[in-house]
Amino acid sequence: MIKKLLFLLFLLLFLPYGSSLSIGDLKIDNESLEASKTFTIEKSENLEYFISFQHYGTRTKDITYGVYLNGELIYSIKPVHIKNKPYPVVKINVSKLLKNGSNTITLKLEKGDIKGGYYKLNDISLEVKASAPIPILAIALVSLVVPLLVVRQ
Repeated sequence: MIKKLLFLLFLLLFLPYGSSLSIGDLKIDNESLEASKTFTIEKSENLEYFISFQHYGTRTKDITYGVYLNGELIYSIKPVHIKNKPYPVVKINVSKLLKNGSNTITLKLEKGDIKGGYYKLNDISLEVKASAPIPILAIALVSLVVPLLVVRQ
């Protein structure tokens, strides 16, 4: 019994620490040049927060879109690499901009004209990760102590 418990404790050291909150999608078009979603979190000081999403839609040389968190620009979608599809997943550290409680993410047309097109942020999520990883010394110590305890049993 003790061996199994010690083995489980040993394995827990190597599990990734973190979670994710799905926020959904945002889409703008000719009729709505700005879209927002509000989400609520309990922010902790010892954690890092990352917004991630995939973006795609109408892109021409004169269109620029902006992604905002609580009114602050966090990502600008400019007319570069227009033919580069599919667009990769973007991941942005927003730990300093995120508020405890209610937060709003916004997609808006900054410059240009969509002209019957659209733009979309797909699968927006907030990833939460421990900001202080487990120290190497702690892993090494547990790696040595657990096998010694198991051998003694």
